[in-house]
Order: sequence, then structure tokens, then C-alpha cells
Amino acid sequence: MNNPKILALLTVIFWSFSSTLARLLSFSSPYLLFCLSFASALFIYLTYARTVYKRGLWKKLRQIPVKYFLAGLLGYYAIWVGNTESFLSYDSASETTVLNYTWLVFTVFFSTMIFNRPKKITVRAITGNVGLLLCFLSVYILAVEGRFTSFNFSNTAGLLWGLMGGMAYGLFSAYSANIPRDKRLLFLIAAVSSSLAAMLITAIFRDSSFRESIAAITLYDILYAFALGVLVDAVGYIMWTRSLQRAVATGTAIFKIASIIFLLPLLSLVIVSLVFNEKTIFEPYFLASILLLLAGIAMAQKAEGIAAWIIHPARGHPRQ
Repeated sequence: MNNPKILALLTVIFWSFSSTLARLLSFSSPYLLFCLSFASALFIYLTYARTVYKRGLWKKLRQIPVKYFLAGLLGYYAIWVGNTESFLSYDSASETTVLNYTWLVFTVFFSTMIFNRPKKITVRAITGNVGLLLCFLSVYILAVEGRFTSFNFSNTAGLLWGLMGGMAYGLFSAYSANIPRDKRLLFLIAAVSSSLAAMLITAIFRDSSFRESIAAITLYDILYAFALGVLVDAVGYIMWTRSLQRAVATGTAIFKIASIIFLLPLLSLVIVSLVFNEKTIFEPYFLASILLLLAGIAMAQKAEGIAAWIIHPARGHPRQ
């Protein structure tokens, strides 16, 4: 399969199940099951790396810098701990799903403020920050459940855990964008390896009875964990990378591929609503929160094109 648009769409479909699968894991022994999920993702990555590096794989693995293992904790361990604790705090999965997708805005924020900080204030930077403000307004509406004049958050713990997960993955994504292309697979191997070790330690100390937690795991739990690790974390990322590579090779505009990512929050919420029969998604304040989040994501992700249109409106279309 070499069509970059189809590859990108399939990736988004795989990724849209992440919140549902994580929510299902939270009903059982989540941290142990995430260990299984990470282990399955690591197996896929190593298998894929074997086809890329062949006999030179072991040498490449030994050359992975320590900073990759440390930064990698944000992309697997921190986001799933944040999401799991948020799921456990809320009675539904919808709120955590919205908070999770703030990573799309935080990626742009951290990328601009830390890794590619502009030397002067630009229209692009202002546009991106407006997107961030819209995102936080979305989170505020969600936190106060539409009571706009209230500063009494309905679930502070769930809110903070969910935001922590979004911020962690946003920082991870911004950092990984600066990894050389030929090192990104090694970075992912380091990330999932360190996260597996950290999650196992968390599982041991978090569960009051480790043996009972193991005994409580069902076959369905194992299947959910494998699906999350193999389809969402491993195959999904490989397919996304492949779609970008094929876009370059076939001359397809990258923005047409990247724009498909905007379907992700909506698809995730629809799947969550269908699987768990949640009605929160139809509340007016929740719909307003979703719309603001999507607007914030669009402004942050498309800041350059919007800024170009503002500066040169006579051209008719933003520069991509």
C-alpha cells in the first residue's frame, strides 16, 4: 500500500481507538496491562528495526544516547499514567479524551517556545498562541461544565492528570520532531524501553497486591493491551512515517497529509461515545469545548499558513 493519503487515514483510524482501549484497560489492572502493551510495541519496533539495520542492529542499539531514554518517558509512560489517572477520576471517558488531544496544541507551543524559538515576535507565533488560548478556554469550559462564571472546577484531579498527559506528549512530540530522521526509530525503541521499565516499577508499587492484580487480568484485557501496543503505538506510527515518506516521493503536499490529523479528536470521541454509551458528548457545553479545541488545534497547526494569509491577503490562499 503506497498511497500516502490512505496510509495517513488508516493511521488516524488506528490512533482514534487509543482512548477507548486505554479506558478499557483502566477498568482492570491498567499499569500491568500497559507493561504488556509497551512490550508488544517494543517487539514490533525491534522487528521493524531488524529489517532496516539488518546485522547492524545491535551496534545501533548500543549507540542510543541516554537522553533518548529520558525524553522517551514523556511519550509513553507519562501520557498513559496521566490518562489512566484521569480516567479513574472521571465517570466517563469523554473528558479525558478531550484533555488528551491538547497535545496537538502543546506540540506547537513547546516547539516554538523551546526548540525553535523565534528571535522576534511574529504573526505566526501570535497565531499559534491564540490557538493555545482557545485550547485552554476549551479546557476551562470542560472543567466548569459550562458554568462560565464559576471557578469551581468539578474535577480538579481528573483535569490536572489529563492535562499532564497532553503536555507530556506535546513535549515529546516537539522533541522528537528535532530528532534526525535516521535516528527516529532508535528514539522510539529507547522511549518504549524506558517507559516499560518505569511502568513496571509503577505497577509493582501502585498495586497493593501484585499477585491479585495479575490474577484479575482477563483474556479480553490482554487483547486490548496488545491492540493498543501493536496497532496504536507501533504499527500506527510506522504507517504515519511511511505516509509522510510516500508523500515526499510522490509529490503530494505534506499539508494534505497532516490535515487528516484533525479528524482524530472527533473520531476518538465518536468511538468512545458508541462503545461506552456516553451522553456527555451531546451536552451543549461539551460540544462548545470540542469546537474550541478543534479551532485551537487548527490555528496552532496551521499558524504559518494563516499568518501568510493575514500578511498577504491579496494572494487569495495561505502559503502551505
